Amino acid sequence: MSPTTTTTLLRILPLLTSTTLLTYAYTEHLFLSPFTHASLHPSSTTFLPPYFRIWLSRGKYVIILGYPLTFLASAANLYTLSSLPPSSSSSSSTVWKLYAAGMLFNLAHIFVFGRRALGLLEDIKAGRGRRSEGGKGKEEGGDGGGVTESMRVWLEMHVFRTVTTDLPAWVCFVAAVCLGW
Repeated sequence: MSPTTTTTLLRILPLLTSTTLLTYAYTEHLFLSPFTHASLHPSSTTFLPPYFRIWLSRGKYVIILGYPLTFLASAANLYTLSSLPPSSSSSSSTVWKLYAAGMLFNLAHIFVFGRRALGLLEDIKAGRGRRSEGGKGKEEGGDGGGVTESMRVWLEMHVFRTVTTDLPAWVCFVAAVCLGW
């Protein structure tokens, strides 16, 4: 590959990986939110734990590969942009800042929300969870609605996390690629 091709691939890689992550976040909400609908509550309570064990074992690769790859590609762009001669382009400073911001938003997804998200997902997978107000969890002789409540809480956090980390990261990478072209 020529240096130009390599540089082009490096410049667009964070955009490609963040697009994948943003799309995956959208599909998670699209396919998981019906489990919180009242009409599905009794079935969701039974169905969610085994479903999550399967879903997490398959879906984890998007997360395990996507966020580190976005971070590494962003860091590589920061390094290569830092090594450009000062006379190269006035927009290179802006492009550098955009890759840095995108990388920080990418890291925030993991380090700001990771522990809480993983705890809620583990509760769902294990068939335990938060009780909804007035409801009884399995441990109290109820229908185990805590699993559905944990799913609802996770989805709320997931939407907030997507809008505050994944979407801004993607916007930064779109702008970096457009300005750096």
